[in-house]
Amino acid sequence: MGSTSTTYWNHEERTAAEPRAYGMHSVILDGIDQVNSNFLPGQWLDVHVPGIPQAGGFTITSTPCDLKRKNYLELAVQNSPTNPPAAWLWQTASKILDSELLIRVGGSFVWPPPGIDIVSVETLVFVAGGVGINPLISTLSHLHQNKQDCPPRLEFLYSARKGPSGNISSILFLDRLRSIFGPGFATLRNYKLFVTNAVTPKEASGEERLEAIRSFKGDMDYVGEGNIERRRFEQQDLIDAIGPVENRGGVVAYVCGPPPMTDWAVSVLKGAEGMQEERVLCEKWW
Repeated sequence: MGSTSTTYWNHEERTAAEPRAYGMHSVILDGIDQVNSNFLPGQWLDVHVPGIPQAGGFTITSTPCDLKRKNYLELAVQNSPTNPPAAWLWQTASKILDSELLIRVGGSFVWPPPGIDIVSVETLVFVAGGVGINPLISTLSHLHQNKQDCPPRLEFLYSARKGPSGNISSILFLDRLRSIFGPGFATLRNYKLFVTNAVTPKEASGEERLEAIRSFKGDMDYVGEGNIERRRFEQQDLIDAIGPVENRGGVVAYVCGPPPMTDWAVSVLKGAEGMQEERVLCEKWW
């Protein structure tokens, strides 16, 4: 998360208005002790690491059930040398294991949606751009673990760059998405991956075209032919996800991604006929 201005704000400054749990908790990196287990899917942690005064903010990508059952927290930490807390956590394991950290739960981009009766939610739409998938994968995983709480219809739109390796399986959390949207969960629940930064057969010729065809075929086989598009998502994709106008009173949408994408998607969803603005929630990521 961050600021749209040129002034750099650290995590604590950017999230100063967000709700936080009371008090700090002490954790050891090879185990977690004394942690408030009442976090909600979609929240993040303030993390104070040794020797660095400002906290880092890292999304919890595991679920409350994981913490209760396995005493386990998973955080999304991007390799960022200019972010001191993240750089500290990216040191070799031998340097940081057994260190004591101070943490605190915060954030309001959560499930259940604040102020909305989940009984009224008939369709749930997730729109993720890049690392904006981080809080949404926690919410989706939670609903997968608690299928009785999941709305009847769910649409997950995920736009991501294909990494330098060219291997589609390296896209963040793609394997987890494929696993979740398997048998027993996907009757009226679907996901679609929009792959950007990938060469398409139409853009190439000769051997490059053949390689693009082979790559595209491999991606379709891996993800599923009906689950992948080689483009950014467009307005019509969002409109299709929220369904018919007469049913949109039961839709709740979560949008998370880079600011321009988030602003655009929120504008489309809030402006769609039949949608209620308060049922479109968003969080911006930088």
